[in-house]
Amino acid sequence: MIGNGLGAIGDLGITKVDRSIKLKNIDYKKIGKDVMIEGYL
Repeated sequence: MIGNGLGAIGDLGITKVDRSIKLKNIDYKKIGKDVMIEGYL
């Protein structure tokens, strides 16, 4: 995850992709026009 997020996530202060948070066991679900992404750190 990079950049600014919603209030639940907040601003992670990450501006470069190579410093992004890597998630494992990623799953996603489409909810209306949105996409929910789940994963483990």
